[in-house]
Amino acid sequence: MPRARGRYTAGMDNRFIPFFFILGGLFGMSGAYFQWKFFFAHRKAQWMTKNLGMKNTRIFYFLVGLAVFLLGWGFLLGWITMQS
Repeated sequence: MPRARGRYTAGMDNRFIPFFFILGGLFGMSGAYFQWKFFFAHRKAQWMTKNLGMKNTRIFYFLVGLAVFLLGWGFLLGWITMQS
C-alpha cells in the first residue's frame, strides 16, 4: 500500500533536505565566526555566554554548525542514508 502524503509533503523530495542542513550549518558557523549581535542576543546564547564566556560559546556554536554542515554533506553524498 502506498504511503499517504500530507498536504505539505506532496512533491517534497528527500534530495532537498541535505541543502537545508548545509545552509543551517553555514548560518551557525557564520554567526559564530562573525560574532553577529542578533545571533548572541538570544536568551539561550546569553546563558551560554554567561556560563562559558564569549570565546567558548563562539567555539561551541561553530562546532555545532560544522557538525550540521557535515551531516548535510553526508546526506547529499550518500554516506548517510535517510529512511522513509
